[in-house]
Amino acid sequence: MSQRFLAFLIIIAVASALASQQLTYIPIILGSAEKVTWKTFKDSAGLFSIQYPSKWEARNGTNPVAPIDVEFWYYGDASNMPDTDAMVALVVSPNSEFLTTQDMIKNDQLAIESSGVNFRLEQGTECNAYVINQVQGCSLISSLSFPEQKYGRNVLIVSAVDNSTDIQYSMILSASEDVFEQFKPVFDHMVNSFELNSNALVG
Repeated sequence: MSQRFLAFLIIIAVASALASQQLTYIPIILGSAEKVTWKTFKDSAGLFSIQYPSKWEARNGTNPVAPIDVEFWYYGDASNMPDTDAMVALVVSPNSEFLTTQDMIKNDQLAIESSGVNFRLEQGTECNAYVINQVQGCSLISSLSFPEQKYGRNVLIVSAVDNSTDIQYSMILSASEDVFEQFKPVFDHMVNSFELNSNALVG
């Protein structure tokens, strides 16, 4: 089982489990990235920096081999939006296992289709909307549904392979379908704010 397939299974499992938790955080103002108060996350090893909403929680990710693996979590108000949550995952690795960005995004789609959850492709592969660290990325959007949850989860995946450095990038937005469109500008800002120290990563 590839490390990327394993990572997707973990993301899907965590998204499913969140519906049963009664966590209450103060909601951010949704709908516009300009209305969000931003913090900058700087890696302790000096590998990268990225901006994220100040009311979100930054955590280490679940990929055991990627040198850059961090997640940013938002939990809705449990009294008003009991099923609402969002997560942005960032995973960056040298020595890409894919030759092209198109190969990587195809693998992403296959990983979700093979995960065993109810899956629907909302937007097929698109390769003009996102750039990660000056590398053109490809994206797709899928919808995942779980019987125990009121709302499904929409997942936006952006992947890129830099052929000049052999570095592969993944950024993923997983959000309740009721707020996915409001969180998308926040995700877009996070993608644009990401800066990598390539020399430190591959050195």
